[in-house]
Amino acid sequence: MSSTVFVSYSSVDASLANSIYNYLNQHGIRALKAPEDIRPGQDWASSIAAMIDNATHMVLIWTSGSMASKEVAKELTLAMQSNTVIIPFQVEDLAPAGAWRYHLANLHWLQAHNTDHNTACQSLLEQIKGIQPAAKPVPTKRGTKGAGALIALMISFGVLLLNLLALVVGVWFGLSQPILQNGIATLIGTVYRAIPPLSMGLYVAALVLAITSLVRHRGNKTQAIWSIVLTAVQLLAYGVGAATGILPR
Repeated sequence: MSSTVFVSYSSVDASLANSIYNYLNQHGIRALKAPEDIRPGQDWASSIAAMIDNATHMVLIWTSGSMASKEVAKELTLAMQSNTVIIPFQVEDLAPAGAWRYHLANLHWLQAHNTDHNTACQSLLEQIKGIQPAAKPVPTKRGTKGAGALIALMISFGVLLLNLLALVVGVWFGLSQPILQNGIATLIGTVYRAIPPLSMGLYVAALVLAITSLVRHRGNKTQAIWSIVLTAVQLLAYGVGAATGILPR
C-alpha cells in the first residue's frame, strides 16, 4: 500500500515544513500540505480535512509554535478521527502540555532535535515505510430508521387533505345527486363511502409510527408529537362528522 503523508505544522515553522515536504516527495512518498496542495478557489478548511482523510500518515512537526497553534490541534483531532498514523517529528526538546499530553501520550516520537536534519528526515522516511496504517473508518450511511416520525406526520397531513376533499365532495354530491346520471352517482357514492375506512387505516398507521418513534427515541420528537395531535384531532372531527351525518359511517 502506497503512503500518503500530510504535513502538519505551525506557520512559524514553514521553512522546516517545506524541507520535509520536499524530501518526502523526492523519495517516493506522496506528501501533502497547505497551501501547496490547495487549489485556488477551494475552501481552505474542507481541503485540509480532505487531505487528512486521504492520508495514511501525518507528520506533526513538534515545536513551541505548533503547541500554541489551534490549527495544528484541529488537524491532530481530524487525523485521530480518521485513523491516520501520527508521527510527532520533535524539533525542539519540548514536552507536550495540557491537552497535548493526552493526545500524544501513546505515540512514538521521532527525536529530530538531537541529530542533523538529513538524518532525521531519513529516519522519518523509514518510519513511514515501516508503519502500516490502520483501516480508515467507513462513513455510516444514513438509513430510514429515524424517519418514522416524519412519515407519520406526512400520513397525518395526507389523511387531513383526503378528508377535506371528502367533505367537499360530500357537499357537492348532496347538492348534485338529483341531476347526476345513475351510473355516475353510484360511482361517486362508492368512492365517497370508501374514504372513511381508508382514513381509519391510515390513522392507525400514523399513530403506530409516531408512538414507536417516541418510545424508541428515533426520529424527530416534535414531528412525532405533531403527528399524534393531528391524528387525534382528525379522529375527533371524523367522529363528529359521522355522528352528524356529514361523513358516511
